[in-house]
Amino acid sequence: MKKLIDTATNTTICEIVSNHSMTLDEAIECAGGEILNATEDNVIIDGVTYCYDDLDLVYSPDTITPVAHWANAQPSNDMPIYNIGGVLYCADGWNGEAYLHSFRVLNAYALDTEHPQEVELWPVYRFEAENRDFDEGDDTAAEIVGFAIR
Repeated sequence: MKKLIDTATNTTICEIVSNHSMTLDEAIECAGGEILNATEDNVIIDGVTYCYDDLDLVYSPDTITPVAHWANAQPSNDMPIYNIGGVLYCADGWNGEAYLHSFRVLNAYALDTEHPQEVELWPVYRFEAENRDFDEGDDTAAEIVGFAIR
């Protein structure tokens, strides 16, 4: 999903569901907008006028969800397994900020013995992935959309 945003106000104008890349002009057209030849407020979308230079098209990734859970997990720790870049990681050791004792797996029952070292999985939040400031009023800002592996 992509979002057409007004960077002057940090607001989303519209969301565009598309599997291909597009230019800002194409995004404006998809939103039903019109680009005028004026020098300032020169884009109209849904009757609202915007400055073209303040518009931006950002990729808005889907939230990341577990593909499985570790078979030997305790009820108090479900140990989710995430597919990160085509590799399965079992998330363990949540300290309130990150999973500090995570490890690679082949599936819900088998460790990846060729890569036995622990890794840390640090959440990437939607506001970070979209390169914007955190806004407490935005219900989607704190959604986890990926993990950085350290």
